[in-house]
Amino acid sequence: KYDKIETGVNLRQLRIENKLSPGEVSDIVDKSESHIMQLERGSRNLTVEMLCKFADVYNADPNTILGIHQCQKNCMQN
Repeated sequence: KYDKIETGVNLRQLRIENKLSPGEVSDIVDKSESHIMQLERGSRNLTVEMLCKFADVYNADPNTILGIHQCQKNCMQN
């Protein structure tokens, strides 16, 4: 199940690991800094389009951004 709070925490952590400011990310993904901060706080839902943009910017698997772990993926298949 989608958890926008966990997703926001993951987005913030990835941004910090990539040494980017919210302003720099907003320029890269063509959204306002406010939009980026709302996503990181979990007060805005992440669209598939934005998920793909973040995956590219952070060179991260979309499942990592969403907080989907291998166990969860295997359990869903059964």
